[in-house]
Amino acid sequence: MRKSSKKIILWLPLLLIGVIIGSCTSEQKDQNIEKEGISEKIAALQTTLAQKKTLTAMEKSLLNNMVKKYDRASVTVGQQNRSFNFDDLSNDHIEFNSIKKVPVFESCAEGNRKTQSDCVEATIAQFIQNHFDISAGKNLKVSGIHEVDVSFIIDTNGSINTIKTRFGEKSLQDEAKRVITMLPKMRPGAHKGKKMAALYVVPIRFKVP
Repeated sequence: MRKSSKKIILWLPLLLIGVIIGSCTSEQKDQNIEKEGISEKIAALQTTLAQKKTLTAMEKSLLNNMVKKYDRASVTVGQQNRSFNFDDLSNDHIEFNSIKKVPVFESCAEGNRKTQSDCVEATIAQFIQNHFDISAGKNLKVSGIHEVDVSFIIDTNGSINTIKTRFGEKSLQDEAKRVITMLPKMRPGAHKGKKMAALYVVPIRFKVP
C-alpha cells in the first residue's frame, strides 16, 4: 500500500471525531435525530478501533474518549403487549390486547379503542424513560443491551398490582418494579359488559456502554 493511502486510513478516525464534535455544536438539529446520528458514528468508531493495525496509540486513545463521552447508558421500551406464554392468566383478568374496553389514563380517555390503546402504550413508555434510574445498572460487569420483561395487572379499580419481572439483572428488575409501582391510577377496563382486570406486558431495555 502506498504511503498516501496509509495516511488517509490513519486520519479517518480523526475525521470521524470531527464530525461528531460538529454535530454536537449544532443547536438547530432535532435532538432525537442527532442522538441517533451520534450512535451510528460511535458504532463506526468502535469498528475502526477494532482494526488495531491501522491506528496509532494516540488515535486509539482519542476514540476511546469519544466513545465514553457520548455512548452513555440509556433506557428504551420495546414492543408492548406482544405475545407471551404466561401461566398466570385466569378467569378474573385478560390480556391488554384482547380486552374489549382497555384501561386508560385520564389523558387517554378520548377516541376509539386503538387511539386509547396507543395513547396508553406511549404514556407508559414515556413514563418509564422519565423515571427509570439509569444508575441502577452501574455495577454490571458487561456491556450491551439488557432486557427486563415486566408484567402487571391493571385491576378493576384501575390500580397496578401483581408486578412480575423476567430475565435481566436483579438490580434492573428491582428498578423496573419501582418505576411501575409509580404509574398513575387508570380508569379500569371492561369486557363483555363488566369490569375486567387486564394483564399488561412491557419490555424495558437498558443499554450499558
